[in-house]
Amino acid sequence: MDEIEKLKGLLEEMPARKLGAKLQKLMPTIDQRLRDGITQEEIVEMLNANGFSVNINTFRTNLYRYRKSIEVKTCSQEMKQTNSNLPVSAIKDQDQELIAPTLDDMLDAKKRDEFSEKYMNRKPSIFKKERSET
Repeated sequence: MDEIEKLKGLLEEMPARKLGAKLQKLMPTIDQRLRDGITQEEIVEMLNANGFSVNINTFRTNLYRYRKSIEVKTCSQEMKQTNSNLPVSAIKDQDQELIAPTLDDMLDAKKRDEFSEKYMNRKPSIFKKERSET
């Protein structure tokens, strides 16, 4: 175990070689400064003056990717918190239809069959009218 932790420490100390990886480490601070009112151009100028070679388009792409990853992480955490204590039968929308079964439900043969029957069998259309002969 001690050797593994030592190797992890050494790997973390290795400098990143790619620009995107270097920028990702700075993105939380950069994002906060942008929200404080500093322009993207000013940040790019500061980065270029301190050893980074980045143009504005590359910076914007990396900023977009960072913000998108934060958004995805936040949404998935909220979904886990919302649905973590509810059984699958309690996760329903307003029409009382099942939204998403859990993995445990799909591994349970009976629940899996019920789910399949519900969505795989076609029901006749309710809009179809039989015409009477007159």
